[in-house]
Amino acid sequence: MTLPGAESRLKILMQLARGKKLRVSREALVHLANQHPVTPRELGGVLTRLESMSRQHRRPMDLELVRRYLEREAELPDLTLQDIAREVAAEFGLKLADLRSSRRTRELAFPRQVGMWLSRQLLGESLLSVGRFYGGRDHTTVGHACQKVSELLATDGELPSRIERIRRRLRRET
Repeated sequence: MTLPGAESRLKILMQLARGKKLRVSREALVHLANQHPVTPRELGGVLTRLESMSRQHRRPMDLELVRRYLEREAELPDLTLQDIAREVAAEFGLKLADLRSSRRTRELAFPRQVGMWLSRQLLGESLLSVGRFYGGRDHTTVGHACQKVSELLATDGELPSRIERIRRRLRRET
């Protein structure tokens, strides 16, 4: 499959941003289209991750945010769902098998939600594939988990630092 050119990627990004009602500068979209050759489907994941970064860092979706995003992407190559789940389990003092199990205890639910959120943020995995990996959950469960973690990032003082610790460990792995 041939990837779309930069001009096509820009048009796709603009259409996706309009559809999601995102306020993102044209300059940022142009830079992203020129510097990040990916499939149209992956562009949707990129915008989702940028939106989340924008909320997490409380900054607009501008050129600087896109540059930060692209730097992070370069730091985290070749990650898998397994890598992310292993580091989330370690951060929360759990066994990987428990995190991926179908059990729904409170001690497992929140770390699993963090794992789902990170999987979407770092890998752009589909809701369905993330749900399958984390105990056979359906896409609505993963969507809810991602929404909850995104909201908590703005209010929970400890969560951003925990996620950053996980990211640092993932960067060292690669």
